[in-house]
Amino acid sequence: MRSSVFGELERENEYGWWEGQVRLAFFAAYDTVASDVVNERYKRGAGPPAAVPQEPDAENDRPRDQEDEFDLVVEDAAGNGPSQAQERALLYLKENEESVCQAVLNSVFDLYARYVEDWRDEVSHRFEPEDLDELLPVLDSPEGLKRLLRLDSVHVHEFAKDGCAVLQFSFSCAWDDEHGLAVAAHKDTILGVGDAGEGLYDGGEEAEDK
Repeated sequence: MRSSVFGELERENEYGWWEGQVRLAFFAAYDTVASDVVNERYKRGAGPPAAVPQEPDAENDRPRDQEDEFDLVVEDAAGNGPSQAQERALLYLKENEESVCQAVLNSVFDLYARYVEDWRDEVSHRFEPEDLDELLPVLDSPEGLKRLLRLDSVHVHEFAKDGCAVLQFSFSCAWDDEHGLAVAAHKDTILGVGDAGEGLYDGGEEAEDK
């Protein structure tokens, strides 16, 4: 189907959602370059540790000439098409891309800055110091995440608050390629940050249906 707000969408009945693409120039410069650098070093040596992706993830590996286009997932169990609340959420994101994406990035940075020293301690025995500094550098600003973080998809939930659906931004990250990272947001308010596979926000008592 084609939506005036979402563009071309393809139905995935197995999962109860629609799939499309969303253009977000803000995250175009963000990618997991650090993983690639460390992986190349270990390819020339004894082989990469488990924390470094050995092969690109073909499902999430977007072409380099489409770096500002990302997978879009629109929940719709009934299959009737996106709701008005979901349309409002995407329109808000498009119209306020800078502020929404900056809030998302800041929330990732806050989490990273809080735990990076612990993460470094946990894996220090597996990496050479230069590789540890590549994968888990101590950063002083969110922009330092450009080599560590890649947006994979934006998920538009069915539940909403104040007539606007909740979004979930899912990322690949250099320091944890197994679980990734996700951020749930309502407009530019962050509702949760955690593993990409977690349900960061279930709607709560204030949530509305479609």
